[in-house]
Amino acid sequence: MKYFNLKVSVLLKQNLTVFETYEKISKLISFAMLKDEKLKQLHKEKIYKNYVFCNLYPVTKLNYNIRC
Repeated sequence: MKYFNLKVSVLLKQNLTVFETYEKISKLISFAMLKDEKLKQLHKEKIYKNYVFCNLYPVTKLNYNIRC
């Protein structure tokens, strides 16, 4: 079985509840799946999608020079 692991760092510009973060992550995954024709077909099917995702979690603060 082939699998991939994607690790993403996110800087939030506003506070979100735990439920809001899950909703936003799942909407982003759905949006990305609709960009590819094969994934778009899979997205429409009423089957188990074989992907999972975790919620956001804090990491140690680093000195980033961030312009907002």
